[in-house]
Amino acid sequence: MVVLLVLLTIVIVIALQLYAEAHRHTQPASRLQQIRSSVEPLATERFIHPGHSWVEVKEPKLVTVGVDDFAPRFIGRLTSLLLPEEGGTVRQGDKLAALRRGNRVVWTAAPVSGTIVSVNHEAETRPSLVNESPYNKGWIVRIAPTNLRLELRNLLRGISADRWRDALRMHLIQSFVPRIGTVLQDGGTYVDNIGDALTDEQWQKVASEFFTFCSLIDDQSPTTLHAQNDEEGVLS
Repeated sequence: MVVLLVLLTIVIVIALQLYAEAHRHTQPASRLQQIRSSVEPLATERFIHPGHSWVEVKEPKLVTVGVDDFAPRFIGRLTSLLLPEEGGTVRQGDKLAALRRGNRVVWTAAPVSGTIVSVNHEAETRPSLVNESPYNKGWIVRIAPTNLRLELRNLLRGISADRWRDALRMHLIQSFVPRIGTVLQDGGTYVDNIGDALTDEQWQKVASEFFTFCSLIDDQSPTTLHAQNDEEGVLS
């Protein structure tokens, strides 16, 4: 499943690049330049999962995992962050963390399989930390991986990761600007709280284009999210 997701992602990246090349004379050059220049290179030891998570490998027996910058910007300033329990196990591609703003929830996927060794309680207590520093202070968990060497092959890194992030911006602009208005600031970076411009119905439709796991919930308590995860057999 994860391999198929990565392959589909690569196909989308190539298709968007071909589309941009075919239309480079019909679109303002400055706008395309803004989009391309908005992608900053990631740390060389950081790998990206298309389920909007990253894993930083500094030692093979303990890796740090976090959320990419797209997820928190899309959903907006977080009102709560649901993390798995320490000692639990996850599988690559399963739900890992729930990011919630009001009744809107998106889940990031686990980039690798393994045991949850520790969670970022500071981010859990102050979820806006994920908005402010998704690649550093806003990390979410540390995992003792069980099949790291093999599973890293399913992830994006370096230029491929940068192109995937670029493709996300292109896809958001080309597909949804007519509905949600301008989503980039001057200089090509995302505006915050993109989803706030959408009704719940619109948000659900747009979110499903970018997230494997997303939902609207009636109950605002974290217990609801725990129950939903338990029913689906994840975060065990």
